[in-house]
Amino acid sequence: MTAALVVAGILVLLLLRVPIAFAILGPCLAYMALTEQSTGLSLRTAAEEINSFPLLAVPLFVLVGVTANHTGIADRIFAFAQVLFGRVRAGLGYVNIGVSVGFSWMSGSALADVAGVGKMTVPAMTSRGYSRRFSIGLSAASSLIGPVMPPSIPAIVYASVAAVSTAALFAAAVVPALLIAGGLALAVFIWGRRRHHLAG
Repeated sequence: MTAALVVAGILVLLLLRVPIAFAILGPCLAYMALTEQSTGLSLRTAAEEINSFPLLAVPLFVLVGVTANHTGIADRIFAFAQVLFGRVRAGLGYVNIGVSVGFSWMSGSALADVAGVGKMTVPAMTSRGYSRRFSIGLSAASSLIGPVMPPSIPAIVYASVAAVSTAALFAAAVVPALLIAGGLALAVFIWGRRRHHLAG
């Protein structure tokens, strides 16, 4: 029952637009105080858990992704991929995948990928005759390369929590990421064979 009240308190504070950290922290501290648990020990333990040097890479990857969006790096990657793949049938589908692969080396996040790449690829594809459903679906699917291809935010978090080698996780993730890209490229190839109007 007490846990339900804590969850209810968190939800109420979130609905009141209290910052997430304080919305979670407040009811939890109130619960600990009411049950006469040591709040100082709990706060110290939580601080020690997040005081991890590898976890510092997570906000820095987010910063790199935001910087790439605002400085035009993502646009240059898109232009480069368009030069490579833009002239074949369903070429913008391959461009979408190629840009996601390139952007994943900087962001390490699916959300950053789909936000940075999707705003370029989806309008470009729909203006060239691609269906909006296919354009959005391909952008969402190709953004999943981001969390797999090194450097990957989930890999860093997992390595920090499980005490395994980050370098080993990165090395093991390259082939799966390329397999995802290859599978998507094959799907675009099969899809594009039936649509002769898509010159690029």
